Amino acid sequence: MAQVTIEGSEVIPTTFLAPGSRITVERTPFINRLLRKGYVNLVPDPPAVEHVEQIVETQRKAADNERALAGAPSASAAKSLWAEFLTSNDVDYPADATKAEMIKIWDARGVDND
Repeated sequence: MAQVTIEGSEVIPTTFLAPGSRITVERTPFINRLLRKGYVNLVPDPPAVEHVEQIVETQRKAADNERALAGAPSASAAKSLWAEFLTSNDVDYPADATKAEMIKIWDARGVDND
């Protein structure tokens, strides 16, 4: 049998499960009777996969925004870090640009790069 989470009813209390208390149990004929008579309520399943994916995507975007707010890499950082930083901030630069050129492109935007 399937497992379900039930909650004690506030309207029709029972000694089986206190009002508001939750428990996960096997769905047996006994549990079905408690549900049918209103002694317990069925608690909805956890969020659907799509909802969880949406939450994860929102968290990823928030993390990306946090990194962007942290500022540009230091001038001594590797060229690959500067390239990644400029790309993540939608700043165009030549494919053959040196690190110094990347820094100049960023500085030309008038953005503080602590």
